Amino acid sequence: MKKINYLITGILIFSLTSFIGCAQELSIEDFLKNQYKDNKAGVNISVGPKDGKSDYSISQYYSFGMANNEKSTKMNADMIFPIGSITKSYTATAIMILVEQGKISLDDQLSKFYKEIKPEYADIEIKYLLSNTSGILSYNRMKEYQEIEDKSALSIGEMVKVSLSGEKRFNKGERFDYSNSNYILLTDIIEKVSGKTYNKFIQENILDKIDLKDTYFQFTEKLNIPKGYEYTRDGLVQASENVHHTYGAGMILASIKDVNTFMYSLVNGKIISKENVDYLFSVQLEMKDGRPDQYANGFWVTNIEGMKVIKMEGYTPGYFTNYFYIPEIDLHVGIFPNTSGFPRPDDPAYITRWITRKIIGKPVYIWKPANVKVDILKNYDGVYELSEGQYRDVMVKDGILYTMRTGGQTLEAKAINDHSFYYPGTFTHFRFEKLNGEYKMIMTDDENNVSEAIKTDKELRKPIQVDVEILKKYVGKYERRFEILLEGDKLMFTNGFHKYELFAKSETEFFPWHEDANWIFNNNEDNVMELTYKIGEFQMKVKRIE
Repeated sequence: MKKINYLITGILIFSLTSFIGCAQELSIEDFLKNQYKDNKAGVNISVGPKDGKSDYSISQYYSFGMANNEKSTKMNADMIFPIGSITKSYTATAIMILVEQGKISLDDQLSKFYKEIKPEYADIEIKYLLSNTSGILSYNRMKEYQEIEDKSALSIGEMVKVSLSGEKRFNKGERFDYSNSNYILLTDIIEKVSGKTYNKFIQENILDKIDLKDTYFQFTEKLNIPKGYEYTRDGLVQASENVHHTYGAGMILASIKDVNTFMYSLVNGKIISKENVDYLFSVQLEMKDGRPDQYANGFWVTNIEGMKVIKMEGYTPGYFTNYFYIPEIDLHVGIFPNTSGFPRPDDPAYITRWITRKIIGKPVYIWKPANVKVDILKNYDGVYELSEGQYRDVMVKDGILYTMRTGGQTLEAKAINDHSFYYPGTFTHFRFEKLNGEYKMIMTDDENNVSEAIKTDKELRKPIQVDVEILKKYVGKYERRFEILLEGDKLMFTNGFHKYELFAKSETEFFPWHEDANWIFNNNEDNVMELTYKIGEFQMKVKRIE
C-alpha cells in the first residue's frame, strides 16, 4: 500500500486573484468553512489517518453549521445520525461472519431458508442478494408496500413477505438492480441461522468486538440526533422518518466517529479476514453503462484522482451520509450532513476529491463567485467547435450561464469575473477571449489540460410548438418504468425517480434541457408506439405497454 505523509493543514494553493485567500496557505478546514455556513444546516466530517498510520483514533473531526436551526443548536461530532443504506455494509459484514463461522455458504439458495417460496426465487444464492443482482424487486417500488400507511411497525416477517411478493425482474446474475428487498432477506437469514435477532447479532459480533458505543437500532428521544432537513423547490424544510422497518437495509443510527471506527476496523482485519473484506469490496457484475460507481457487496466501488475508492452511502429523509476509503493512500473521509434532497449546495464526492488532491499535492482552488450582468453573459451565447463533430453549447437562462458538450450534460457555470467561469464541484475553469471579432473558449480541466473551442455560426437548439393532440399520442407507460405524461401542453417524462419536460424539435423528436439527448417517438412494425432514447453513442428502445 502506498503511504503518503501529509498534514491536515499545508500545501500552498494555486494563486490567482479570483481565488479566496490568494497567496495564502489554505487548509482543509478553510475549504470546509467555505462550503458550510455557521447559520445553516450543518455537517460532521472526519478525515484521517494522519501520516499514513492506520489508526482511527488520530482522525481529524470537523463540525460546521446547525444541528437544529430553530433552536440554534450547533453540530458536534458526537451526534447520532440515521445512516440509511450504510447499514447494508454492516449486514454484508455480518453475513461474512456467519460464513467464517461455517454456518452458511455464499452459495446457499433461498430454498434452504424458505420452504414456501416462488419457484423462480428458490435457486437464488446469498451472493446474488449481497451484490444486488438477484432480480428481486425492491419492496419500496411495490404498490403493496406503498399503500401501507404506518410502515414503522412492520415486523421483519412482514417485510420478508412483501419482499418476496413481487415479480422476478430478471435472472440472477444477469444485471444489477439496487433492491432493498435483498438486504431484508439477508437480515432474516442472519436471524434464522444465528438464532438471534439482527440487532443482537450485530451488537455481539461487531459493535462489542470493536467497542462501538454510539451505534443504535431505533430512534429514541434520548439520542442526540440532529434535526433533519430536505432541499425542495420551496427551500429547506424539516424532514425525518422512522426507518426501523428497513432492518438490515437501512435501520442503523450511528455517530460519524463510530462509522469511522467500523471502517478502520474492517479494513484492518479486526472483524473478518482480509480475504473476506476483499470479497465484500469486489464488483461481481460490471454495469457497463457509463456510471462512475459500481456496486460490490454492501459497498460501492468508484474512483477519485485515478485511485480506487470504497464508498458507503446512506440516504434517509433529512440525512445523506457518505464515507469514502481510498486504499492506495489509506485515506478515510466521512461526510454526514443533516440534509437530504437535490440539488445540493454541497457534493460529498467533490469535497472528498478536494481533500484528496490537497493531500497528494495536486492544485486545489477555492473560488470566489462574482455577479456578472446578463448583457455580458449573452455575448457568449452560441455553439463552440471543439473538434470535428464535437461541440460545446453555451447558453444563458434566467441570468445563469450553462454549457453542454456533445452527448453530455448541461452544466451550470459560476462567474469568477466578466469573462472567466468555473463549474461548481469541479476543478475545471474556463474563460472567453475575443479574437478577430470572434469569441473563443479556453478551458482548463481538472487535470490542468488546456483546450480551445471556437464559436461557430451553428444555432443553439430551440423548441418548436407541437399540437397537443399530437403529444397525446405519446402518453402512456413504457418498458423500464418509463412513463410519458401530459401536463397542460407540456410533454413530461418520469421513471419514478426523475421527472422533467421534453421539448419538441419536430412532431416526433424531443429533447430535455439537462442533457444533449434525443427522444424519438414512432410506431414500430407491429404498430406499437416505441420510444428511442439517444445520447452520444448510447441508444435504447422501449415499447409502450399501457
